[in-house]
Amino acid sequence: MDTTQAALDLAPDAPIGSAEFAEVAWRAARPDDAAAIMHAVLDATPPVPAYDPHRSLSTLLLRTAELDSAAAAGADPSQHSDLLADALKGITDGDTDLRSDLLAQVRARVIVRYLLRGNEPPAVLRIPVAGNRAPTAGPAGLSRHRADQLAAAAAELDAVSQRATATGAYLRIVAGLCDVGAELLRWDAAILEADTATLNAHAAAARRRTELA
Repeated sequence: MDTTQAALDLAPDAPIGSAEFAEVAWRAARPDDAAAIMHAVLDATPPVPAYDPHRSLSTLLLRTAELDSAAAAGADPSQHSDLLADALKGITDGDTDLRSDLLAQVRARVIVRYLLRGNEPPAVLRIPVAGNRAPTAGPAGLSRHRADQLAAAAAELDAVSQRATATGAYLRIVAGLCDVGAELLRWDAAILEADTATLNAHAAAARRRTELA
């Protein structure tokens, strides 16, 4: 099946339908193919006001796939982050439930990508953490700060995954693994502070969440 042609068959009037074909490539760890599909969809969408929302959505997904591709290749993601930030400006959070959920997915997946590479996510993408706790100084504080951000991304993914679809199931798995990662980061902070009681609690929580993920 030619996924690019299948996506183009739905363009320009159904960008979300077209994006589902890009998602197939994305979930198969082929962000280059996902970007190529969305690039073709964007090219097939007329640059006229009536199609501005369609172009904004396609551009957002294209820039996200490009960022994923750059990160997977070990390249500096800063240029792609700037392009993604510009694309986010064209999307309104209160548009439709589906667009809002899609925006949340994009934001969370990019945050996770940055955190797992040991980098701080771009400010425009950050999700408020529970209690709005500011990071404290030192390696342990940095681990806890990243744990909070990873847990916030997990909560956001879990909130938009409550659909009985393959995508929903996939997002719930990713959200569960993010929770495991957050506990491991808190475990790391406890090691750095020689806090045995907290260390054991977070290690047990990570093991239990692994069983549930």
